[in-house]
Amino acid sequence: MAEKSVKELEDEYYKKNPGKRPLMRRLADNRKAQAKEKAKYNEIYREEFNKQRAASLKIRAKAEARAKYQPTRKQKMDGFVNALGNLGGAPITNKRKTQSKSKKKKTKKHTSNDPFDLGGLDNFDFDF
Repeated sequence: MAEKSVKELEDEYYKKNPGKRPLMRRLADNRKAQAKEKAKYNEIYREEFNKQRAASLKIRAKAEARAKYQPTRKQKMDGFVNALGNLGGAPITNKRKTQSKSKKKKTKKHTSNDPFDLGGLDNFDFDF
């Protein structure tokens, strides 16, 4: 039978008498236990994070695919016009009126810097 090393003998002794373990050894054991627990919770967190990330990536990919293949405004209008033409009645051509590019020029309202200006009220004649 092989003899046990000093470390093995100490371990056996402290297992039988846990209250007599030195403070530094107890602290080291506590740190190891805390590190194990922290690693366990980190693993759980990482797993949950990856699940949520995968779900959000899937949602984003669907949205991007929809946006990529979504018909343009012109295509929607053409489809609407074709649908109206299919209902019967007078045939509708695909030519739509284009609005003229010219705009009415707005006239600027001139305001006075005079603090006593009544803004046109001074034109009335008040007879009391």
